[in-house]
Amino acid sequence: MLQAGEARLANDARTERRNALQQVCEVMRGRLAQTVSPEPSPPSSPSVNTLAGTPS
Repeated sequence: MLQAGEARLANDARTERRNALQQVCEVMRGRLAQTVSPEPSPPSSPSVNTLAGTPS
């Protein structure tokens, strides 16, 4: 990461703005994809009340 940051210091403002906007878009695409189509979560087992021995 440090090397990438150092390399970006050499960018002019226009290039850096374009790169930053592309990265923001990548993050937004990923978050939108998770919202629209979240990965299925593993089925959860019912919790058991150990004192009563029944599902809670």
